[in-house]
Amino acid sequence: MEMKKFIKVNDLKEITSSGLDGHRYLMSFDVGGLSDGFFKSDQTRQVTITSSGTLQAVWGQTDTELAESSASAATSIVMERITEGRLDEISDISLNTYTAPETPPNTPKAIAGTIIPIPEIETVEKRESPFSFLSDDISEVRDKINAISKGLLGERLLELPQERAI
Repeated sequence: MEMKKFIKVNDLKEITSSGLDGHRYLMSFDVGGLSDGFFKSDQTRQVTITSSGTLQAVWGQTDTELAESSASAATSIVMERITEGRLDEISDISLNTYTAPETPPNTPKAIAGTIIPIPEIETVEKRESPFSFLSDDISEVRDKINAISKGLLGERLLELPQERAI
């Protein structure tokens, strides 16, 4: 029987570069298990999290609140990848109004020192999705164009009232 796995959040640093319409964070964490009530790390990882300015506005959050919500959303994605055995495939997580939850997540509470159990998920055969996620790519490109535009012109170039319909 395999030991239950946990994530221990080590640190969340803001690494936002100038001109980015949003925030970028570097989250470091350990993946491991509990032994005699103490966390034992098997590996240490880092992930870059980018949250768009549009997402921050939709969530209605301050910069501090956005950092915590972004870390919580990213931790959920990392846990999903671990259960799928695909942790090595993740290095950057982009959160925007299409890829993030509609409301700011408050669980798991991903703050430094927190140990979060990774839920065990039964293996289910996945079928190829007939849907394209082109809108996800469009949202990401739009955010990048707006970041450049804001730096050059002082305002956004492309605004979509509801991009989920794309």
